[in-house]
Amino acid sequence: MEHLNLNKNTDNLDAIRENIDTIDLKILELFKLRFEQVLQVWEYKSKYDLQPLQPDRWNQVLNNRVQVAEQLWLDKDFIITIWNIIHDEALQLEHKVTNTANSEA
Repeated sequence: MEHLNLNKNTDNLDAIRENIDTIDLKILELFKLRFEQVLQVWEYKSKYDLQPLQPDRWNQVLNNRVQVAEQLWLDKDFIITIWNIIHDEALQLEHKVTNTANSEA
């Protein structure tokens, strides 16, 4: 992953807040990249007539993210909540694109 250029001055509140802003921007950029990949998954699933929700895959993803989060000392419940929101948004995006494609056909 690309290294973030963060301010090392942790005795300055503005500098710390600027670091948080930098990290937040990177998170948003990563969300954009992730949802671009969701669209690639949607194209594949559409081509091969697969359902948007693949329960086995979802369980595998969630379990993996929880395991990694615990290794990083992140709260398990927080990660489950965040990943459920991300997954729900991905499914909504797939449904939205499917409905748009169907209405254009």
